[in-house]
Amino acid sequence: MKKIIAIFISLLMIISLASCTQTEPYSVLEVGGYDNFSGADHQSEITLEIENYSKILKSSKKTVKVNGVDWDVEYYASQKGYLYKNNLDCYEKKSDGVYVQIGINEKTGVVDSYSWVDVNYCENKTDPELSEEDCLNIAKTYLNEFIDSDDYEVINTRYLEIPEYRAIYDFEFVRMIDGVKTSDKANIGVSVFGDVISHLFISLGEMDGAVLPTNEEMQIIQDNVDNKVKDIYDNVSEQYDISYNISDKVLVKLSNGKYAFEYYITVDLKTENISPEITETTKLLIYLD
Repeated sequence: MKKIIAIFISLLMIISLASCTQTEPYSVLEVGGYDNFSGADHQSEITLEIENYSKILKSSKKTVKVNGVDWDVEYYASQKGYLYKNNLDCYEKKSDGVYVQIGINEKTGVVDSYSWVDVNYCENKTDPELSEEDCLNIAKTYLNEFIDSDDYEVINTRYLEIPEYRAIYDFEFVRMIDGVKTSDKANIGVSVFGDVISHLFISLGEMDGAVLPTNEEMQIIQDNVDNKVKDIYDNVSEQYDISYNISDKVLVKLSNGKYAFEYYITVDLKTENISPEITETTKLLIYLD
């Protein structure tokens, strides 16, 4: 009887410990990788990163069709991401000045990442270079092969001079919800001659139907973020005049299916004795459920 009671008590303790470690809605955790020039009380409370590893029993070779071309590629690594359905098996091909990398989504089978480099690409290109608008239309047509591009906004365009292609446009498409970015995104690279040379899909389509917190809930989140920043910098508050702003905010779906906000924080610390002022950046994760 005593043994049964002891086991029962042990089970209760385990349950109690598990409940204590569960994260409450709107709790704020500081993500590892922050700046710390001021000596503030930063803590790496959670790590959000891509883990690289190898699958020993993974078939080493396969043929994958991307952008109308069949590529005979060989497995070299796998990646485990912290976002929803963001695990990839990665393959590559190297031959005669051509280097191709392909990442196949472990759950969906979709080619979520693709990069093609051909050192001889520009040799036979005599056509005039296309405009940014033309390249954007090509990128949208390409994205439409996977998902409706009208559900995404182009929030960033980069013009990159790359010797192998002369130059490319890299377009960042993001699903927005009431003006708020989500982790549902695509980057598509188009050469100035009109060829898609790369794409990267992250949780593509997985934020369709996601809903933002209410205004009241957003105020709770803001208050919790204010308190978190205050706690981090409380030990240096007498040394500096401290202010911060939210440089970016992204609604994400984590690998476990739960929703959260990523807040990118920029903190300015001023003092009469030090010039110029100190600026630090950190990232916060706020669980929504």
